[in-house]
Amino acid sequence: MLDMLAEGNYLNEQRFVAQYVRSRAAVKGWGPSKIAMALQRETGANYRDEIRQDEESKNRALEKLRKDLSKKSAELERKQDPKMKEKLLRFCLSRGFALEDALRILEKP
Repeated sequence: MLDMLAEGNYLNEQRFVAQYVRSRAAVKGWGPSKIAMALQRETGANYRDEIRQDEESKNRALEKLRKDLSKKSAELERKQDPKMKEKLLRFCLSRGFALEDALRILEKP
């Protein structure tokens, strides 16, 4: 069975990393930092360079982040939270996005 999987290129580390990055970015909306930490925790290897190069996944994650931020923002507005911007920024950072990306997203209306 393992030989068959290896022949079909299913036991491929690069393929696993690429799929892992795509799924975490699109489904969970994780940013590059959070994905890299999770991959390192699971595999013991450092894939930061490969993750940074995958712009398509980063764009999907940013779209998911925008949607989630919209929901979070509406929730905080209902509560009339005075620290709304700080909490939204922390939310972006907790998702694994760089400070520059988080600030850029929060500045857009």
